[in-house]
Order: sequence, then C-alpha cells, then structure tokens
Amino acid sequence: MRRAFSFGLTVWGLLTLLPSCHRCQDLTDKICSDLGAKDCAAWKEADGPGQVNRGGRGGNRLCGDIMSNDLAYEGTLNGARGTALVRRLTVAQQKGDKAEVAAVTAQLADNKKRIEEGLKKLRR
Repeated sequence: MRRAFSFGLTVWGLLTLLPSCHRCQDLTDKICSDLGAKDCAAWKEADGPGQVNRGGRGGNRLCGDIMSNDLAYEGTLNGARGTALVRRLTVAQQKGDKAEVAAVTAQLADNKKRIEEGLKKLRR
C-alpha cells in the first residue's frame, strides 16, 4: 500500500512538471476572445481551430510557441480574422445582404493592412 501511494505521488509530481496539455484549446480561446463572438463563430464554422490546432505530437508545443511570441500570435490572429471574414462574406453574398457584404469587405481591407504591417515587423 505504501509503495503504491509513493508511486502515485511520484507520477502526480511528474505530471505537474509537464507543460499544459491544453495549449491549443487555450490558443483557440484566446483567438475567440480577441475576435469577438460573431467572428469567432464564423471562424469555427470555417474549421479555423482545425487549421491552427494541427494536433499530433508537436501540436501542443506549437500552440504554446504561438501564444508566447507576439508576432506569431498576431499573424495567427490576423489569419483567423481573415478566415472568419471570408466566411461571413460568403454567407452574406448567399443571402444577398448588401450591407453586410460592404461591411465585411471593408473589414477585409483593414485586415489586409494589419497583415502588411505584421510582415513589415517581421522584416525588421
């Protein structure tokens, strides 16, 4: 009994030293928080989380690396925003909602500027 208890404590102690296994979920939550509810929903409809969270052995580490690097996160967020906006634009065009098409088109132009600014930062 004592040996099993000791082993359990050792395993628990080792597990607490491992990095969080939920970095990709944390990344998805952070992106959704920064996008806002409307764009988050559109991003999820377009399988945005699946594009960011590739899974596999290195996926968790990659998600953590993205979250810990401001430029990487900014690029990922801009990509997610672009995916969400394209999804919203497609739906608006299918519905014939001209006001939404115009609004989303303007937001896409703004996102393009953000991407260009991010690329300039990377080149420095």
